[in-house]
Amino acid sequence: MKINKVAIVGGTHGNVFTGTFLLRRWASNPSEITRESFITKPLWANPKAFYENKRYIDADLNRCFFRTDLNNEAIHTYEGNRAKVINAVLGPKENPAFDFTIDIHTTTSNMGVTLILVGGDKYDLRLAAFIKSHVPDVNLYYFKDQGGDHPYLTSVTPKRLGLEIGPIPQGVLRHDVFEQANDAIRLTLDYIHRVNVGDEPECDKEVEVFLHRNNLDFPVDADGNIYAMIHRNLQGKDFTELKKGDPMFITINGEVITYDEEAIAYPVFINEAAYYDKKIALSLTDKITMPL
Repeated sequence: MKINKVAIVGGTHGNVFTGTFLLRRWASNPSEITRESFITKPLWANPKAFYENKRYIDADLNRCFFRTDLNNEAIHTYEGNRAKVINAVLGPKENPAFDFTIDIHTTTSNMGVTLILVGGDKYDLRLAAFIKSHVPDVNLYYFKDQGGDHPYLTSVTPKRLGLEIGPIPQGVLRHDVFEQANDAIRLTLDYIHRVNVGDEPECDKEVEVFLHRNNLDFPVDADGNIYAMIHRNLQGKDFTELKKGDPMFITINGEVITYDEEAIAYPVFINEAAYYDKKIALSLTDKITMPL
């Protein structure tokens, strides 16, 4: 398929600076994201939250894109209104003007360069494999598409790629993360252009991905308060093997809580700061191989 319009979104969360500053770079150097076979549009998603150095003002913008919310005239939160503006620019979601969205995020977790993939689309998998061929240590975090509507910004367009890079604190710029994000986006645009002009890069017959299994919450007390932390043996071990009996948490009183499932897991988003309000400690994945 030919991609005609690509949106590159930065600053979906206000205290994630990398995307916002990449947009500033490209404003001065638009040729870096320009390709002859399609239109590229940079889009700053949440400026007010950036200036206040907050993840969001009223609600997580990346959860505001359900169709019912976009069409609900009673919603007047800042992020609700921003979602409607973004949907008007890239969409509308029912018949989008743009074909592809790249959404730039960073994480406090030790996830390196991670590409977020949704659904079994061969185009997306081959794109990810192309990036991985140039950046061998990139991780591919894969979600099965369960159908139905989704609340994420990238769900406005039919094709999408989420970018997560870490570890980096919230509200901080780091040179290495900045360049890693820029390189991943350059490779993404290169791939789209090559496919558009009939020069699709050769790739392996399969690619390794980490399939999302479920989220795991922090242990809480009777009042719903978190009373345990990530065990030091697990901290920073994103995308590494977790076996039955391995320590996962330690309570504030020193009791160790271990992983008790038979199936080996590969945890990601370990101790992500932004998920404390949801009490999510980490996500579990399964390492699988998918055909291309």
